[in-house]
Amino acid sequence: MNRRQYLAVAGASWVGALAGCLSESGDEAADDDASNDATSGDDDTAGSDDRETLDRFDPAVPLASIDEVVEWHEDDAAIFLDTRSEAQYDESHIAGAKLSPAPDGLAEDDPAEELSTDDRIVTYCPCPHSLSGQRAESLLAAGFESVYVLDEGFPEWVERGYPIEGNEVQGSLTVYEVRGRVDAAHAGEYARLEEPATDQREFGRIDDDGRFELAAQFVDVDAETAVILETPAGSRRGTLGEFTGDEVEV
Repeated sequence: MNRRQYLAVAGASWVGALAGCLSESGDEAADDDASNDATSGDDDTAGSDDRETLDRFDPAVPLASIDEVVEWHEDDAAIFLDTRSEAQYDESHIAGAKLSPAPDGLAEDDPAEELSTDDRIVTYCPCPHSLSGQRAESLLAAGFESVYVLDEGFPEWVERGYPIEGNEVQGSLTVYEVRGRVDAAHAGEYARLEEPATDQREFGRIDDDGRFELAAQFVDVDAETAVILETPAGSRRGTLGEFTGDEVEV
């Protein structure tokens, strides 16, 4: 079945629909592993009750472990979609992966347009469930039947020495951790950090007390790189260096 007929799916506001990606010390990262966010099992059917899923997405997004996914890669048994920005993709990506940024892919000529709805698809990002979860959610909503998120994320793939391609496949990226606070009335919504020059972005869910955290793993940036921090309460412009360290109030 050809995919083009499924692509006209309305996107929700990023504030209400995007999933968070925090550092390992953040509450959202811990919540990704919690039982109230997932069901566990080994079934290979996307959305099955027997497979671990991220239930904060609608429809729920199935996870696939890196050990399972690397076998699919070796057997050429899945299509890999990189959900980051073009700059990050060009720097390095899983060998053979195609660029399809979160949440809805490329505006023109997205690789998903050429896929069948029964193709097995793996989405991935650094965090590891934020951008990849968004893209998987939109693909499932568009009619794809076998979509999975790489559970451990791209950094673990690189760390294990699995195949990657790109302009700069050596070295590691600096992670910029941003902590902020808004009115607690915005709990459950999302903050976004964006590097507008290359459209790199990261998201963090706002906790019940109004605090949020996010971990930005951007390419070709330093502490002086200009960024925009957007929240439901407003936005601030500054540098990565200014937004790391002390808690940012918006």
